[in-house]
This record gives sequence, C-alpha cells and structure tokens, in this order.
Amino acid sequence: MGHILVIDDDEAIREMLRRLLERNGYRVTTAEDGREGLLTFQQESFDVVITDVLMPEMDGIEIIMQLLNQDSNVRIIAISGGGRIPSNEYLHLAGELGALRQFVKPVNKDVLLGAVRELCGSSLETTIPGG
Repeated sequence: MGHILVIDDDEAIREMLRRLLERNGYRVTTAEDGREGLLTFQQESFDVVITDVLMPEMDGIEIIMQLLNQDSNVRIIAISGGGRIPSNEYLHLAGELGALRQFVKPVNKDVLLGAVRELCGSSLETTIPGG
C-alpha cells in the first residue's frame, strides 16, 4: 500500500502508530527523534511522514522545513499533544509550513488512517474530476 515514516520521541505512541498502520497494510519505519528521522528519510523512499511536533533534539517544525527542503512533494502529517502553548498553535504553524494534515494527540485512529490513505493515494498535482 505505502511506506510510512513515523517520527515520535514517545515510544508508546510510535509503537501504537506502527502497529495500527501495519495492521492496515502499510510498511512502517520508525524514528525516535528528528535527527534519526531525517537520516532515515534520506536513505529510503516514503509515501507519508507522520511527525510529532514537540520533541527534544530537533522539533517537528524544523523537521517539516528540512523534509520539504529535501523533497518539496513529501506528504507530512503533524501530530502534537501540546506543551507550553496549546497543540492547535503548534499544529497551525506546521500547516503553514507545509504539513498537509495536523492532528491533536490522542489521535483518532480512523481519522488518521483516512488521512494516510488519502495522502498515499493522492498526487499533489491538480487533478480534474472525471478526467
């Protein structure tokens, strides 16, 4: 179906997302921080990247900017549980920078799977309905 990169410093969330996606037919690679995620992204091809926004070492905002600098067509989903400011503010910035979908943790599994399916099956090019 598709190859997904999950970047999250919380092992429980990373593993939950990995299991959820694998049960639904996706191949999943995980990274525990932004630096590892970027290195992995450079070595393999991914259909979608799911990244936490608040992480030590390199936050999701920086990851989004660097991923898009490396590949302007990368499809990114940003997730956040919040921090010093509400999750929505971090996620709004992630969307402004190029994350195609943004979700507050805990993420609704069906909504997340729908977004992954949509992004894996879509082209960023404009398509003409029925054409």
